[in-house]
Amino acid sequence: MSEPCFQMVVRQVFHLTGRPVVVAGAAEPVGLRSGDLVDVLRDGDVAATTRAFVEVHSPPGVVALVLPDVAPSDVEPGVVIRRA
Repeated sequence: MSEPCFQMVVRQVFHLTGRPVVVAGAAEPVGLRSGDLVDVLRDGDVAATTRAFVEVHSPPGVVALVLPDVAPSDVEPGVVIRRA
């Protein structure tokens, strides 16, 4: 049996100058662990690939991910994040 594939549609983007981008959206963190590679998909194309770090203090049903190597211009609400 294959491991479930994590996928999330970004609802919110948080960025402070000098800090990594943080995104949040509705999803279950099934099949995703901190440090796993994820793809940032814009219009179906991979805009970036990076390691994601799961924010554990998110409310149930909401996943927040720290994306340290992603430019703020690569993410916006509606972008899809999936496990690479």
